[in-house]
Amino acid sequence: MPATIERAFELAGSGACRTLQELRLQLRREGCEFVEFHLAGRLTKTQLTALMARPPSHPGPAPQKL
Repeated sequence: MPATIERAFELAGSGACRTLQELRLQLRREGCEFVEFHLAGRLTKTQLTALMARPPSHPGPAPQKL
């Protein structure tokens, strides 16, 4: 499993999540740890929000079902 921050960027770029809240929930569903810590930085939130706002550039990994 990729690191939490790597998975956050994968999900954000894939179009699987549309908001930071959806992204946080999906990361927790997948068993990622310290989600709030990893997504706390202002620059990180800005980058993830920008990725989620644009159409997906390529189909990324779908959310994992547990």
